[in-house]
Amino acid sequence: MNQNSTAGARARRGAGHEPKRKRAREDRMTASRTTPKVPAKVYEPTSQEMTALEAQHARRQKEKNAPRMKVEMKGGAASLSFEHEDQGIAGTLLMEAIGTADFEFVDGLLGQLANAGKQGSVVNAKDLNFLLSVVKGIEPRDQMEAMLATQMAAVHSATMTFARRLNHVENIPQQDSAERAFNKLARTFAAQIEALKRYRSAGEQTVRVEHVTVNDGGQAIVGNVTHGGGHPEKARGNLMNTTYPFQKSPRCTATSKRTRKACQAPAVNGWTVCRFHGARGGAPTGKGNGMYRHGLYTQQAAALNSRLSDLQRESRALLRRLNP
Repeated sequence: MNQNSTAGARARRGAGHEPKRKRAREDRMTASRTTPKVPAKVYEPTSQEMTALEAQHARRQKEKNAPRMKVEMKGGAASLSFEHEDQGIAGTLLMEAIGTADFEFVDGLLGQLANAGKQGSVVNAKDLNFLLSVVKGIEPRDQMEAMLATQMAAVHSATMTFARRLNHVENIPQQDSAERAFNKLARTFAAQIEALKRYRSAGEQTVRVEHVTVNDGGQAIVGNVTHGGGHPEKARGNLMNTTYPFQKSPRCTATSKRTRKACQAPAVNGWTVCRFHGARGGAPTGKGNGMYRHGLYTQQAAALNSRLSDLQRESRALLRRLNP
């Protein structure tokens, strides 16, 4: 039976009665070989995109070219090298980009950046090149600015790490810890920007040129003009030597118990001592004095008490004479 089926199939192929599916597949293959391929349409950027491309090209031309870093792990230790055919030229380009001429400084700086970009015990080349690009983007002009730029890159990396942790906290203590660290690092980065700005602007002077038009018969004053009013001694600008009215007032004449010297505090108006040493002290007079109502401390009561004390003293003296 199998031999008859095989012979029948051969006879049909010989007679041109092949299966339709097979003939259709062969026809498609023949058409694909004979039909020419149409090239893909090339994208044409818009005018706005062309402007952005030109601006980006101009920006790259202005930036200092520096090679990328390559990390190789050898025996558990990281080996850093430049992605450049000549390592010496690559090092010179990097030194020019970060504002130094000391190769030892660059070597130490790269080691610190590699440690800052570590993930566990493995140095990540991607993170290292990112930190290095941050330093190069600040465009340091000397080694001081390069170190500050390195710190800024490390602080930024740590800030984003704690931002990620803050977004994946599981309890309140973790949230508080990540939030405090994130806030401190963010404030530190802002302070570093201000420090870099002050360092770069140190010693610079600002010159302002103003145009003054003077008509015929008019007069003009060139320079700083100070209008009337205010304290006359403040106008001189020396605030450390300014004399205020309270400094000219009479001094307290009392003696300090601690220093045994004159108090020298401003005396109260109409007194020779200050408030601390009794000026305007004591109870108020008249009906405002609460002890006035019962009469124990009036002038009459004081005189009567004094007279009684004298009589008691005289009586004791008389008794001593009578009983010797």
